[in-house]
Formats: sequence, structure tokens, C-alpha cells
Amino acid sequence: MDKICFIGGINAGNPPRGGAEAKNQILLKELKRRYGSEEIVNYDVSINRENPILAFLGILRVILLHNRLVFSVPSTALIKIAFLNFLLKRKKITIFVIGGDIHEMLYNKRLMTLLKMACVVYGETQKMVNYILTENKSIKAKYLPNFKYLPEGFLFPNRNIGSELKLLYLSRINHDKGIFRCFEIMERLKEKDPNTNYILDIYGVFDLTKKERLFFDQYLELHSNIRYKGIINLNDEKGYIHLAQYYLMLFLTNHPGEGFPGALIDSIIAHVPVIASDWKYNAEILCDEVGFLGELIKIDHMMIDNSVKSIIYFRRSAKLYENIQIRMKEKVKEFDIKNIEFNLC
Repeated sequence: MDKICFIGGINAGNPPRGGAEAKNQILLKELKRRYGSEEIVNYDVSINRENPILAFLGILRVILLHNRLVFSVPSTALIKIAFLNFLLKRKKITIFVIGGDIHEMLYNKRLMTLLKMACVVYGETQKMVNYILTENKSIKAKYLPNFKYLPEGFLFPNRNIGSELKLLYLSRINHDKGIFRCFEIMERLKEKDPNTNYILDIYGVFDLTKKERLFFDQYLELHSNIRYKGIINLNDEKGYIHLAQYYLMLFLTNHPGEGFPGALIDSIIAHVPVIASDWKYNAEILCDEVGFLGELIKIDHMMIDNSVKSIIYFRRSAKLYENIQIRMKEKVKEFDIKNIEFNLC
């Protein structure tokens, strides 16, 4: 049997630097579990992430060497790979779509040809799949949500909310991901609810300009209730026990390439309701048959004010909050990779 070649950014042996690498580390591990380690080889495109020419040559090499190919890369990378369509015609191709901007790329004829050649194209949300099928129904597009290995027997600690309430930011530290919106929210909370000590802990890798990073550092020096806590290890239960100490997660993104952020699964695992922007696929991901697992905030001039109102409302609504936690416990089963069915060519 032909070996399966997995092509994607992994950052092997190191913590993931973003959602794509986090997903690919899990996916590669699961492929080896299902198909056998000896049947899986991989090309880690993150090795040459600073040199696109070397990265492209590396992909060209593995395409020439292998007939069974799995691509798990952003749509922009798929467009570059599509220049090699003449070499891919007789290959067995499986595609896992990374990021949420695939619908903006479907104008590209080479990309469409590549998608049609694949035996299956997995989209992270149903809306994403619908975009692809609307463009071309002959593409074998299927829904496959983002996924995690769920900690077994995880029990979250009781949150005793008194005069202190801890908020969580868990994402790349980036302007479009909403980090500076969180700063505005913290200032407004101090005005609207001065008797509560709101704390914001920030986890993630930095993705800021020099000017933004300088502002970030200076701001934290002046505000002791906003703290950068580094990168949290969510490869074991201890990481989720740590996450479970937080009352709410802030995810006020308007990042153009937002797909299905793994951080949203992390929040559901730890039973931390989310204050999220109404952006891309957040509504689909964070909804169940009852409603939203937190609050969905429209991106407009009232965004900060409405976020603040929602945070204060949840602090005062213990029954609603507990109900959301119970629903999260059920919702998270949808994202357990051991329960998710998918097939490769």
C-alpha cells in the first residue's frame, strides 16, 4: 500500500504557534493512530515558512515521490500548490481546509481544478461547505469540524464569584483578533461596575507590529489587572483545569482568515462561556439547539458597550451561566476527534 504523505504546517516537537499548527499536530497524530505510524510520512511546511521558494520546492519533491497526498494548509497555500496541478492529475488527494477565507478564493480557476481533483475536501463549518458546493456541486465537499483530544473524566472546579472576576484571552495576540478591544472593555468595566475587580489574563504568541507591541507592553505596565501569561499547555488535563478558573472568554475577532478557532473548543472543554464577535463562523460554532454558549456581539459602534453589558449580565445571572456550562458539556462531544469519522483516498 502506498504511504500517505501529510503536507501542512506542524512545527514538530514544539508548541503550535497558531491554530493551523495546533490542528495539524492533532490531525497528524490521529492519522498515525488510525493508519499506522509506518504508513504516514509528512512534510512540515513550517520548516521553511520564512522562505517560500524552499517551501514550494519541498512540496514539489514530496508530490513527485508520493501518490497519496493529504493537504492541510490555508487557502492561499492551496492556490500556490495548484500551480502543480499537472503533476497532481493522477494522485489520490485529500484536502483539509484551513482557515475561513476559502469562499474568497473560489474565483481562482487553478484552485477550483485542484478541489475538483480531490476525492474529498473537508470544510470546518457547514457554511464553508455550502460556499464550495454553491460554486461547484461536483466538488466532493464534506463537513468536518475542528477537533481536539478531549481529556477523559475532566471535572471543572467550582467558580466562586465574589469581588473578583477573571476573564480570558486565548488566541494569537493580534490587532484583528481583538486584543485591543479587550483593553477598551476592561476600562469600561471599571467605570460601569467599579465594585468588581475584573482581571484579564492573556495567553498566546505575539503577532503585533513593533509599534503595537510597544503599546501593549506599556499598557500592561500601567494596568496591573491585565496580565500576559505566556502560552498555556493544553495537551493534557492540567491545562484545562487551569482554563476552568476563568469565568468568561473574550473572543472579539474580525480576523479576515478566521475559520474554526481551536480556542473555542478549548473554552467549551473547560466550560468557559464566550463573549464572541458575530464574525465569520462564530455563530455556527458556538450555538446549540437552545441558543448561544455565551453572547454574540455585533461588530459596530456599540460593540464595546454591548460586550461590557453582557459580562456584567453573566456575573449577575448565575442560573443562566450554569445552564450554559451544562450545555457545553454536551456540545464538546461534537469535537472529540476520536468520535469524528473521516476517510483518506
